[in-house]
Amino acid sequence: ISVLLGMNDGGYVPYDSKIAATFDEWYGKLLGLFRKAAPGAKFTCIETCPWDEYAHQLPAGPPKDGAWEPWDGYNEVLVHYADVVKKQAAGAGATFVDFNEPVVAVLKAARVANPALAKEIVPDSIHPGPAGSLVMAGALVQAWGFRPPVSSVQIDSAASMATGENTKVTNLKSLSWDQLDASLPLPLAPEAPTEMLAWKVSGLQELINSSLVKIGGLEAGQYRLSIDKKPMVSHSAEEWASGIDIGSGITPMREQSLKVLELVRQRSDLDFFRWRTLQREHSDLKASNDAIKALDRMEEELLEAERKAAQPVRHHFELTKV
Repeated sequence: ISVLLGMNDGGYVPYDSKIAATFDEWYGKLLGLFRKAAPGAKFTCIETCPWDEYAHQLPAGPPKDGAWEPWDGYNEVLVHYADVVKKQAAGAGATFVDFNEPVVAVLKAARVANPALAKEIVPDSIHPGPAGSLVMAGALVQAWGFRPPVSSVQIDSAASMATGENTKVTNLKSLSWDQLDASLPLPLAPEAPTEMLAWKVSGLQELINSSLVKIGGLEAGQYRLSIDKKPMVSHSAEEWASGIDIGSGITPMREQSLKVLELVRQRSDLDFFRWRTLQREHSDLKASNDAIKALDRMEEELLEAERKAAQPVRHHFELTKV
């Protein structure tokens, strides 16, 4: 069970110890209710994502006469409320995750790189868009211990030797080999410039999505990597010796990931419809229970389809001099 609170709870006003005490009290009560309902659950308590006063230039605040408008300084208030979340997480034996600092760092770096796109990361200063959500997801999976590369292969072409991490290399013949990775890359969207900007300045590619191919012993020159006979990238012998990350490229592994992603989206949409439309809006209808059970069965089928689609596939790699 993951709990993310704080943005609204500060009231969009300067720090107020009474508001903070109320937040503290009811945060603890909420965790207590969860513990009672789900005694075996693991908990993650999350510091709220930031109020964006970094990519957006906001007027100094707070606003006067009780008027509501975005103001510069509220994120400092939110950081104070994080102390409550840290304390509650420690008391509940929960994992604490900071969404504020990583997103602030991305907003600052993105503003330097591209001020216009930086404003789209948290478009209204409150609600993160897809780019901001991507950064938060990266922080969350790292807190949960997700650190291995998608794959890492090192090949000595002269000695015809290969080593791999999170992958299995077979049929090595000088500059060609078969590779069966143990996982798939995150399918990024190159056509989404804001997401790509946030991804680039966050450093998440190196942290959670790296697919490294490192090849030593090559003669000087340019070499092209093909996967399943499809050309991917070309680099010099020196660059291949240093290692090339193909994790964000348009590889067959990414194409497979996109198919998995589409199934995940379908299941998410189904789950949202079940909760929002049937459980909330039409819970009084007798047919709702039957409909919910039918949707649950559909979700199970989609989940099984996801698992099958996500099974890694062996691919043939080949390096040729160009």
